[in-house]
Amino acid sequence: MQFDFRKFPRLRLAVLLFTSLLGPSLRAQKDTGNIVGTVRDASGAMVTGAKVTVRDLEHGTSFATSSNDAGEYFAGPLRIGHYTISVEKEGFKTAVAGPVELNVQDRLVVDVTLQVGVATEKMI
Repeated sequence: MQFDFRKFPRLRLAVLLFTSLLGPSLRAQKDTGNIVGTVRDASGAMVTGAKVTVRDLEHGTSFATSSNDAGEYFAGPLRIGHYTISVEKEGFKTAVAGPVELNVQDRLVVDVTLQVGVATEKMI
């Protein structure tokens, strides 16, 4: 014996409504997170236009962005995993932060301070 939805229009409507409301919540369950932070110099001043590279250590992929007028950067959405963050700006030593662990729906804050120097020097 088969169940015939055509005989029960209210049930059909309820099932349709339930599945349409459930869809967006299922899509919201993402296995990603974001890494954000500010870039400052040794005096505490914000550094604008710094190149920020976020590298996924498990997959070898990179996400490149730059710091905005407030010295802030945003990298995401990123897969969960372990990352390093390197920051470069002319007139400063390259700074590397991490490794850091990014978990599901994290908004991980990694602030970086640049030291004056030649860009080929690395500060870890």
